Amino acid sequence: MTTTVTMSALEVADPERSARFYTEALGLKRVQDVTGSDFEAVLVGSPGGRGAMLELARHHGREGGVEHGSGFWKLCLSTGDVAGLYGSATAAGARPVSPPRPLPGLESMSFALVEDPDGYLVELVGPASG
Repeated sequence: MTTTVTMSALEVADPERSARFYTEALGLKRVQDVTGSDFEAVLVGSPGGRGAMLELARHHGREGGVEHGSGFWKLCLSTGDVAGLYGSATAAGARPVSPPRPLPGLESMSFALVEDPDGYLVELVGPASG
């Protein structure tokens, strides 16, 4: 039996705003809009349909911003250009947390950290440049 991760879901203040960030700034593709009896969501995923999807959801009746618990640490996205994606994300309003630099213990890889519009930590990982 093989088990794979299919999707992760984030509670967001505004699914449309979050979808724009993840598609326009981070290069993911809008896959599907979903409306349930108590929520609305946008599914985004990798271009070409490879990898897990991310559900950006807002439950009806919730007021104010998103409450972050202590159980979620970060979302990790792979890219061929960490510096370029970091620049795109920060230009789109992401809060810079850590600029691109080598991944400790694995210098052939680099990483950077930003916060998305709802304050979730997003790690960008890819091959080291230059």
